[in-house]
Amino acid sequence: MTNSNSNIHTSTTSTTNISAESIGSVEVTVELKNSKYPYRVRLAEQAATLLRTELLKSLGLGNGQHISQLSKFRILHVNIDNCKPGSRWGRICCGELGVGWAVLCISWSVEDGNKVGMNRNKKEFATSGAIGLDDVCDENVGENFIKKTAMDTAPKYVLNHL
Repeated sequence: MTNSNSNIHTSTTSTTNISAESIGSVEVTVELKNSKYPYRVRLAEQAATLLRTELLKSLGLGNGQHISQLSKFRILHVNIDNCKPGSRWGRICCGELGVGWAVLCISWSVEDGNKVGMNRNKKEFATSGAIGLDDVCDENVGENFIKKTAMDTAPKYVLNHL
């Protein structure tokens, strides 16, 4: 996918600098605003599993938790807010107008041991599938984008923007 980050929105509500080493646990949840589409829910759950696995691996938390010092124990909360594979035909016909784009929107925050939330962030990853050209050869462009973003782009972005 040549156009994988073509439409990105980011918002940050705090500027506290948090190091990845202070993270002791990772929680990833799925809260889709419109969950009447079972396929989207399943895809979001798959993305959540991939995202959590990659975050744990990147943080060196193999079993999911690492508590070395309780005073530095922080929990990274990640939520999948929106997950749409988009429409193949929408991208082929009108992708340049934003129709049919695949979207993965995540938000995250870090909570310290006192249940105080810090650094609330949100990011939307979207692709047109190279304005529909990828869809001509691959019918799973949207699903592949969601999974690739959850495994590669999103974990790196979250850890760089704690």
